[in-house]
Formats: sequence, structure tokens, C-alpha cells
Amino acid sequence: MKKILIAFLIFTSISVYSQEKKLSFGIDIIPSVNWTATNTKDAKNDGVSAGISYGANLTALRGQNWGFLTGVRMSHLNFNVKYNYLFGFQTYDSLYSSISAGSSVEYKMQQIEVPLGFSFRSREIGYTTITGEVGVIPAYCIKTKVNINSANISRETAKNEISMFSAGYFLGGGVLYSLGGSTAIKAMLSFSSGLTDLTTDKNSKEDHVYYYRLGLTLGIIF
Repeated sequence: MKKILIAFLIFTSISVYSQEKKLSFGIDIIPSVNWTATNTKDAKNDGVSAGISYGANLTALRGQNWGFLTGVRMSHLNFNVKYNYLFGFQTYDSLYSSISAGSSVEYKMQQIEVPLGFSFRSREIGYTTITGEVGVIPAYCIKTKVNINSANISRETAKNEISMFSAGYFLGGGVLYSLGGSTAIKAMLSFSSGLTDLTTDKNSKEDHVYYYRLGLTLGIIF
């Protein structure tokens, strides 16, 4: 709860700090497909999974065609990683010391994200404006549950196996469709990727797991 409050205060302080009068506030929902990539053959992605993010955003336009953006959102993300070696795994109340090689771990994460970046917009053509976004996503993991079928682990809490803080980058492009005045509907295809290791590497310091997300941002801007 404290982390949510801190994120909200950051969001609020940025909006108050900005002296630019052309501010737009929006609400987004982002269904996505998620997968991972690794730097070693001993751990690899094991398929794609569905996820969803939702939250509020703020854009402060500094000119007609560009501005700064930030926001706060909650993300529910699923990733599957197969480990090709014997490994141990710690859940909230159990320690599994010898999980067989070739086992797949399904991570179900819930995290708070604070995107920070730039927004670009074309001139309005009819009722339509072409828009793009690029920036970074600091995130804090608040909950992780895992499924490991080979060890009969089902929806057990395993927050210590995931890095508490992470960072990634995002980029996207789409359109804004004006409903009149400053209100518009947003539709955008977005891509994001992790810049830091998703896991805590308790078994192997060599394998780094990075996430990828491809999402469809649907929202409304006021």
C-alpha cells in the first residue's frame, strides 16, 4: 500500500510541477502477449502468455507536436521459462532443492509501473492525430506466484525469486480520434522490453532473463 501511495505522489507532483497549461489526462487498458529471452541456452523462453495492464497517464505538451508523459499503472504479467539444468526454487513456505532439468516455471507477476518518456503528435487531420510514444518503465513487483508442473507446485507465492525492482523501455505508435474539445479516443500498438534481469539468479549468476511485451493500448484522453 505504501508503494502505491508513493507512486501516486510522484504522479501528482509531476502534474503540479508542470507550468504548461496544455495538459491531458488519460486512462488506458493494455492487453498484451508476453514472452522472454535469455542470454544462455541453459534457460529459454517456453511459449507466449497473455497479460493486461491498466492505469492513468498524464501528458504535458511543450509544443504543438511533442511533450513529456508519465503515469501510474498496474500490470498483470505471465512469463514461462524452461531451465535445462537441475535447480532449486524457494516459495513462501517451502524450499524445493532438486527440480528436474527441463522443467518449465510459469511466473505470474503483479507490478506497479511508472512510465516516463516523450509523446509525439502530428497535426490533426480531420478528427485524427497520429501519435507516438517512447521512454522507460521503472517497475516494482508487489506479488509473484508460480506454477511448476513437474514439482507439483501450483500458484505458490515466490516473490523472492523475482527481482523486486526492474526497468525496461517502451515505444509505440497509433492514432487519437477526437470526440470534440480535448476529449479523444486512443488506439496504439506498443512494444516494451526489459533492460534488467527478471529473476534473482539464485541458481545461476550466468543466466539473465528479459521480458518482452507486445500490447494494444486502448484509452480515452480528457
